[in-house]
Amino acid sequence: MMDSKELHSRNAGYIQAQTQDKMAECRVLVAGCGVGSAIAETAARLGFCRFVLIDPDTVSVSNLNRQTYTSEDIGLPKVEVLARHLRRVNPSAQIATRLEKLSAHNAAQLAEQVDFVFDTIDFLDMSGIVALHDACAQAKVPVATAFSAGFGAVATFFPPACRVTLRDLLGLPRDMQGRVPCAAQAFENLLEPLSRVLDPGSLATAMSSLQQMAAGVPCPAPNLAVGASLVASLCTTMAVRYLAGQPVSPAPHLCAVDLGLILSSSHIDPAPKAREAQRS
Repeated sequence: MMDSKELHSRNAGYIQAQTQDKMAECRVLVAGCGVGSAIAETAARLGFCRFVLIDPDTVSVSNLNRQTYTSEDIGLPKVEVLARHLRRVNPSAQIATRLEKLSAHNAAQLAEQVDFVFDTIDFLDMSGIVALHDACAQAKVPVATAFSAGFGAVATFFPPACRVTLRDLLGLPRDMQGRVPCAAQAFENLLEPLSRVLDPGSLATAMSSLQQMAAGVPCPAPNLAVGASLVASLCTTMAVRYLAGQPVSPAPHLCAVDLGLILSSSHIDPAPKAREAQRS
């Protein structure tokens, strides 16, 4: 049997022992096992050991450019493949799988079973996303929700009893009944703040996909492995900091990283010796 303490021993110094113990006991829900597969793997390698995975889909060829699946997994349920992969990382991990769609019918039950939620449900399923956040707000379960955009990613944290809900963020009434707006309509409120933190090209591509969805056109939205990796990094860092009792800016704050913007704008002034060498 693998020694779990040795498995996570290289975390020492960055993650305190008390926090590492909390991570091992924390029950996490991975809602959506597409990009969520990258979150789950990062979480398992960091030291999270108790997972509930929910997703109704099977692995397809187009998933392989950014999700933690291989060509051997095509056609198999994502939750089963991901569970097997996580057990290869940590054989003692406790993993429950649910091959079903998250909806208003099961959201409350799921929220009551876990201590933290990673939300990467596909934007095509806005009703599922809203149902999950409604249930977590009611159960006072923290949620890290995120999406990728090209070479960037955006994440938002909803701690227990957060004064701002997802409905507030998307401009939806708190007591809304019946039909939920499509993704393009719901995300109109986020256009202006996102334009300040994402590369214009990435944002335009993402919004074009959402608008096609709104028009009823089947649209497999473009996504990159870089963005998926950033989503995983942002969400798991939020979870670790929350369990460590460290501050995490809550909604309506957005946490965004766009490597395209960073690489095009950052610079380091040459050291004095380097400047002398350049002049000579």
